[in-house]
Amino acid sequence: MNDQSIWVYSPDPALEELIHAVYTQFPPLRPQGLDHLQRLHMGLYRALGSPVRRMPFVFHVAGTNGKGSTLAFLQAIFETAGLKVHKYTSPHLVQFEERIVVASRQVTPAQLIPAVQKVLSTIAEEKMSTQISFFEIFTLAAFILFAQEKADVVLLETGLGGRLDATNIVETSLSILTRISFDHMRLLGDTLPAIAAEKAGIIKPHSTAILAAQSDQSVNDVFIAAAQKQQAKLFKYSTDWRCDMTDQGFSYHGKNNFDHLPFPALPGAHQIMNAATAIAALEQSPFAQIATPELISTAMTRVTWPGRLQKILSQDGVEIWLDGAHNDSGAEVLKPVITAWNKERPVYLLTSFKDKKDSSGFYQPLMGLFDRTIVTNLRHAPFMVPAAELAKFLLHLGYSDVAVTSRPSQGLEQLRAEAQKNKARIVVTGSLYLVGAILREYKTWKN
Repeated sequence: MNDQSIWVYSPDPALEELIHAVYTQFPPLRPQGLDHLQRLHMGLYRALGSPVRRMPFVFHVAGTNGKGSTLAFLQAIFETAGLKVHKYTSPHLVQFEERIVVASRQVTPAQLIPAVQKVLSTIAEEKMSTQISFFEIFTLAAFILFAQEKADVVLLETGLGGRLDATNIVETSLSILTRISFDHMRLLGDTLPAIAAEKAGIIKPHSTAILAAQSDQSVNDVFIAAAQKQQAKLFKYSTDWRCDMTDQGFSYHGKNNFDHLPFPALPGAHQIMNAATAIAALEQSPFAQIATPELISTAMTRVTWPGRLQKILSQDGVEIWLDGAHNDSGAEVLKPVITAWNKERPVYLLTSFKDKKDSSGFYQPLMGLFDRTIVTNLRHAPFMVPAAELAKFLLHLGYSDVAVTSRPSQGLEQLRAEAQKNKARIVVTGSLYLVGAILREYKTWKN
């Protein structure tokens, strides 16, 4: 697998070729608004009937952290109840098909290729080739599949922001607003209220919105004002619902009171908030009747979401923990976990970081927690900070024993050899792209 194919990788050569062609012709763009997408959707409407209006009930999530995990909890709840789920998330970790779940199954090339081709032909008919982006094309392709295949619910994650995001052409939805922190500031704004205002754009008129716990009251104020403007019902953490950790798991108090829920299968104390946010959304939806303590408890044990404090073992038994944290909030929830580990045995870090993000906000809270650090390049991702530059930054910040490697596999091999000798844990974090690269490496170990 070459470096470029990692980004567009599919096990199916025909789908991979199509993804690469779309990426080349329609590169990622800053969201330009929804007018051109509505026009393109109308073109699809003439051919297929409105994909958006034919989809099942939509749970639409925006936020900085916890979006994917919250949807993973909802998916586990619905599937435990025997319901079928459509889901759209991004980015993928290993292969592109991970982004789309159709009727509770990962999309197949036989499904996705015709849907993408239909979007491309409509773009040509509407003469819109200079306005559409890569993400928008696959969003519409997913919507086509969600309209064609029968399921009970759609779980929809914004790609960037919310107000102008391609997913926001849905006309009705229950909105979920997870924790807001500093991320994508060049595009969304450099203050928490500005970022929150973009995320709040998914709240629909006369709808329902669920608000998770926030670190700043100014964020709550933005969401409250946005809900009032849209005459939407806002169910806010601490006011309308809450959750608490217990010795055996956690409790949830909202429309229902669940006092004895088990710890979620996704590790980390922060996942309790994500699980509770999913329960709050469920309670305020047409599916509220399935919210029983037995079903919720079972779903907590079944939930999966790769790359979020995910533990894998190398051939020699070394613990490798993968976490896609890449901003200040991600570092905040990762810090207590690594602090606890650091008291038991050495912890090593393999990392890389996306350019133009707040590197100080991510790495500063984690300073002093790693006994050794290796910074790696990701050649398939030119938008990453060069490894040598990031290593210099970490040394200046106060990290010690920092080395550079040209490829993730090389860095992991170096750390594995030392970790086996010193009984150390390895943490891979700073970038979902890096986590994906290591997961691909792990699949080769197992095969």
